[in-house]
Amino acid sequence: MAATLKPEVLAAWIKDPSKKAKADFLVVDVRPRFDGGRLIFHCHHSLHKGPASASNYLKTVGASEGQEVFVLEGGYAKWAETYASDLELIENTTPKPEDKKRKADTEDKTALEKESSSKKRAAVVVAQTLKPEALVSWLRDEKLKAHKDYLVVDVRPRFDGGSQYPREEFNESDKALLQAPCKLVFHCHHSLHKGPASAANYLKTVGASEGQEVYVLEGGYAKWAEVYFKEKDLVENLKKDEE
Repeated sequence: MAATLKPEVLAAWIKDPSKKAKADFLVVDVRPRFDGGRLIFHCHHSLHKGPASASNYLKTVGASEGQEVFVLEGGYAKWAETYASDLELIENTTPKPEDKKRKADTEDKTALEKESSSKKRAAVVVAQTLKPEALVSWLRDEKLKAHKDYLVVDVRPRFDGGSQYPREEFNESDKALLQAPCKLVFHCHHSLHKGPASAANYLKTVGASEGQEVYVLEGGYAKWAEVYFKEKDLVENLKKDEE
């Protein structure tokens, strides 16, 4: 079996300027062999596919001379939960010198907006947070119908690069679909970025229909899958590596 690698160790390697990706280490999301110094496998929780792939690599291919093979402890789920705010360690972000200043400016702006409730409406509209157990009650209430009483909007990226609904604009068919239900629930993987952004953009550019309530699912799909992965009626197409 491959050794288990703690996320903080991998974080140290990534941030170490003396170490180069693909030369000293490579993070492998169940991908083919490479001939670098360290090979790290992972899947969503590193419980099934990640360890299996690492073992299969060692058994059928074999480590190259001096190569170390690891499985990332906790997988992508623990990595994302721990380093969600660290742009340098999260995929699809490009760290820039001005990132810290921008973050501070944003926090200051948010604080000012909260204090100006008696003034003009803030530019960014924030949706309400919905507890997972509340959504469970809707899903299991036979009197409520999907697309009429509620609609769950998943804005996580698809494997083809797209997403179920865009963050920046909604076409006419989107508007008609999204404005129909009484309750609208947005979410992404952790509901930290794309989910809240899509909900806010919907409220700002389209606007809730009369009497419509707009929410962001607390904890996103990650928390939902962690809590309800054994409930077949609540988790659709959940793979073993997400359990």
